Amino acid sequence: MFNTKFRKSIGFQFLSVMSIVLFLGTLVLSLVIAINEWSVLRKSITISGQSLASFIAKLGQEPLIIKDGVQLDAIVNDANKDEDVVYTVIHDEQGNPMTSQYASVNYRSPRLMAILSELPRNSGLHDIIDGIKKREMVIELTVPIMIEPRQVGSVTIGMSGYRIRQQIAKTVLFIIGLNMVVALVLGIALFLAAKKLILDPLAELAHAATAIAGGNLSTHVDIRTTGEVKMLVDSFNQMSADLNKTTVSKEYVDNIIKSTIDTLIVVSPAGIIERANSAACALLGRGETELIGRPFEILLEDNAFNKHNMHEVFSGHSVQHVEMTYVTKDGRHVPMLVSGSAMFGSDNRLFGAVFAATEITERKRAEEERFELERRLQQAQKLESLGVLAGGIAHDFNNLLMAILGHAELALDNLSPTAPARDNLQQIQKASIRAADLCRQMLAYSGKGQVVVKRVDLRKLVEEITYLLKTSISKKAVLNLNLQADLPAIEADASQIRQIVMNLIINASEAIGENSGVITVSTGVIDCSDDFLQESCVENDLASGLYVYLEVADTGCGMDAETQRRIFEPFFTTKFTGRGLGLSAVLGIMRAHKGTLSLQSEPGRGSTFKAIFPAVPAPQEEEQRTIASGDAPWRGRGTVLLVDDEEIVRTACGKMLESLGYSVITAVDGREALDIYRERSDTIDLVLLDMTMPHMDGMETSRELRRHDPKARVIISSGYTVQDIESRFAGTGLDGFIQKPFTVKGLQAELDRVLGDTNDLSVSS
Repeated sequence: MFNTKFRKSIGFQFLSVMSIVLFLGTLVLSLVIAINEWSVLRKSITISGQSLASFIAKLGQEPLIIKDGVQLDAIVNDANKDEDVVYTVIHDEQGNPMTSQYASVNYRSPRLMAILSELPRNSGLHDIIDGIKKREMVIELTVPIMIEPRQVGSVTIGMSGYRIRQQIAKTVLFIIGLNMVVALVLGIALFLAAKKLILDPLAELAHAATAIAGGNLSTHVDIRTTGEVKMLVDSFNQMSADLNKTTVSKEYVDNIIKSTIDTLIVVSPAGIIERANSAACALLGRGETELIGRPFEILLEDNAFNKHNMHEVFSGHSVQHVEMTYVTKDGRHVPMLVSGSAMFGSDNRLFGAVFAATEITERKRAEEERFELERRLQQAQKLESLGVLAGGIAHDFNNLLMAILGHAELALDNLSPTAPARDNLQQIQKASIRAADLCRQMLAYSGKGQVVVKRVDLRKLVEEITYLLKTSISKKAVLNLNLQADLPAIEADASQIRQIVMNLIINASEAIGENSGVITVSTGVIDCSDDFLQESCVENDLASGLYVYLEVADTGCGMDAETQRRIFEPFFTTKFTGRGLGLSAVLGIMRAHKGTLSLQSEPGRGSTFKAIFPAVPAPQEEEQRTIASGDAPWRGRGTVLLVDDEEIVRTACGKMLESLGYSVITAVDGREALDIYRERSDTIDLVLLDMTMPHMDGMETSRELRRHDPKARVIISSGYTVQDIESRFAGTGLDGFIQKPFTVKGLQAELDRVLGDTNDLSVSS
């Protein structure tokens, strides 16, 4: 539409900017008017709907009291004749719909019928109304039906926004059309004025500048204008006159070259250095006299890439921002960002090249640091994702193990001691417990393992576990202990710290294998700086400060970089046997204890693992909760509502509860549980509620139960740990928690703790 010259001109740019501004102004004005009209129309329809709903509420008082559906239908049908009404519903005092109608006589009938036809035939009233709302803009109004002082029902009317949309569209189109016409006329006028006052003088100045660049220094611009443009024209003419009178001296050029901040080197066609500025001399560590007359190639790192770029420049091409390496007098290799260009005389003869360069050492270092940070972030994200996966798998397996372990335990209780199947059931029970241990390792990896925190003396704990492990490690491995005395205590779960020590020492023994070697176990105190945590640790989001460490070093086979990157992944192993959960579980335990790990290893030179725990500055009192137990037989009493979406879990838990003396009511999800509790809350003593369910999870169901009955007692059961559950239920007053899979004895203890004196602690003979 426009030629290339005009599209590059300042006139075209001015016209483009002005057009965009006018167009945006039109859009803003249209939007403001549309919003205002939307508000007015919506208010009008709302008032109309409110009046109609109030009128229906007044007419429907008597029919609603006597449950006269025919008269209510007649009132609703009459209301639906209003062209803006989509549906009308009358509810009784309990919220049950007495009558409902959808628009069928107004102009929206075909659209509404099409919407209704797409819904399933057995759709309820709420599903139909939701379906209409998804496809039609509806303003819903509800007015109570009152017979003072009691509310006997309500009227709900859905008013269509169809007419609002049509009116808004018409208004916006009209405004846009009108504004576009005004903008076009105004734009043309502004462009013509600007062209005469500004653009034409600037074009004349551009032509004059081109003439001066071509060597015609006597060029003069004669334009009649005023203001800043006149000042620009006068300044241009003065500059032209000065250039015509002035000869730039060689000394002036030399000063420019010397004062340039970037390194600047002028090279002859033969590749010999002719000039070098002060920045180049300072960088290279040589005086200008040492550089002049020497080949430029002595400054470059000896590689084909640099020589190729040199050839390009001397062939008449330019290179822009190319990374090359300069070699200084003392042998340092300095990365540079180089631009080079050939220099030609008036006869088009090559008489040299100039190379301008900027040092990029800091930039390269920053790029390397950024790359390392990104690598660490990717590793952390990878470990976090795998942790979430491990936690989810452990949770689901715990549900399955709940059924297996529960049924096995119940079957054992019902079998005589001499039954042949008893040994098989005991093997099933042992296998289930081992599987539960594996799930706990997976939860430990995900950082959700159960932690019973106490003050722990790391030195004493290491001495105990290493004494037991001496018989388990390779006979050719020497176990050395270097344990610092008087260590600060750490807050930890002693059993999980033992697992860390065991895994690290056994891994060290397996790394030594059949060769002779040394395993050194050390403890001590370290003041960790931010730099140490950032550079050396697997996860480095800890604060600097005083830490207690456990270090296990071996003289075994060591690991390459690839193995070190993957060593903490679950199920990754370099062994022929094993589950591959040892070090991943260690990392999960360290997460749960707010600690971290560092690893140093080289192939053939062994490995060193260092587990770092926050030190406890001062003694703190330990709180222990014990569950009372006695020698007398225990018997429960009352009714328990058991809620779980897994049938096998409901069956197992139900039988366990019945074996303890409770009556059991079951529900498959939160909705059914709420319905049952509302009907029988006076007979239900406790709700045993699964955490993860469809429709309504345990948290939402518990909240609704407490809303209905603030005194409702709820125990949550889940494959996750108590820490995870308590964090979700913080502030909601959780009565109890039991982790799947649990035994009858564990269930008995938690029920006794929550129900207290409602149970019989003994049964008279």
